[in-house]
Amino acid sequence: TETVTRVTTVRPAPLVERLRWLDPQHLDTRDVSGAVAVLEACRQVDAPHWLPHTTATFVTMVVHGWEGDRADTAVLYDDGRVVGVLQVSLPSWDNRHVAQVDVYVDPATRRRGIGRALFAVGVERVRAAGRTLVVTEAWETPAAQGHFVHVYVDRASNRPVAALPEALREVLQPLLVEG
Repeated sequence: TETVTRVTTVRPAPLVERLRWLDPQHLDTRDVSGAVAVLEACRQVDAPHWLPHTTATFVTMVVHGWEGDRADTAVLYDDGRVVGVLQVSLPSWDNRHVAQVDVYVDPATRRRGIGRALFAVGVERVRAAGRTLVVTEAWETPAAQGHFVHVYVDRASNRPVAALPEALREVLQPLLVEG
């Protein structure tokens, strides 16, 4: 008799199925503690000089926001734990064409495309809201610089991609190295 062994690859659920948008009026303790753990892990690696994140501060920002404008906040689960946090801020007082997308990925799970995927979800939410300008922040680290190069620089020519916004192109022009 011959034994046949089948190997199956289990693919993780698509990002959308693992992403949970937080309801500020009905916060789940697991979502909150997971988000705070990711934010704190990121702080320890990226900005150890900042004050620690606390559950009280996180909940206050999710429920009340900054000056009454709260960000849409989501947590990404992988293997039963939160590994990413996405915050999309849509100002309502002024700058109504602007949105801010903030992405935080647990340092233990970085370099797997999680941040890029979360950022794409955030940008789609911005587009759906009719905003025309996305603002984001990153620490000056090799990973952040790598993301910038991945998105805005053609690997073959080492030149900015054609889709680079004109304002950004103007800022980067003096840094262009001919060769």
